[in-house]
Amino acid sequence: MDGRGYRQIRPSILTGCTGLYSVSFWPSGPPAWGHAFFFSLFSFKNYFMKNANDELSNFTGTQDWYRHYTGLLYTDGILAMAEKFQAYWLIDLVFSHQLSPEVRVQPFQKWVLKRVQNDAFIAIADDGNGLVIAEQEIPFSDFSDDSLTLYLTEGVLLLPSEY
Repeated sequence: MDGRGYRQIRPSILTGCTGLYSVSFWPSGPPAWGHAFFFSLFSFKNYFMKNANDELSNFTGTQDWYRHYTGLLYTDGILAMAEKFQAYWLIDLVFSHQLSPEVRVQPFQKWVLKRVQNDAFIAIADDGNGLVIAEQEIPFSDFSDDSLTLYLTEGVLLLPSEY
């Protein structure tokens, strides 16, 4: 407390944003450098985004191949992803897009699932060089992480760490 009875807690850039003005009582509001300085150092959207690939990076090959009802294959890493995140629907999404001739003709596909806002996602497929070949909006999902990248090549769906 200062001499006037105000409790002043300043943001700590080194220790993160804990307590950032949440319990502070500045007599005339927070200092001018406070929010602008802190938010210019960190992009909260990218800083706190959770990528599911980080949690699955220990999959670097596969022992078994699993056949989807469409005839396409997926690896141990994809099975672990589906079990961990309850995302069997994502396997179905990627394989269902293979019915489209424009998508199926691509020998290599990079599929990215990204959170758009709250529980809404978008799945975007490209040819590995940035040319978008398919995309699908997902208005609701309970997928816990913010992004995931998958590869589909030669009829096999796999994690980037398994490529």
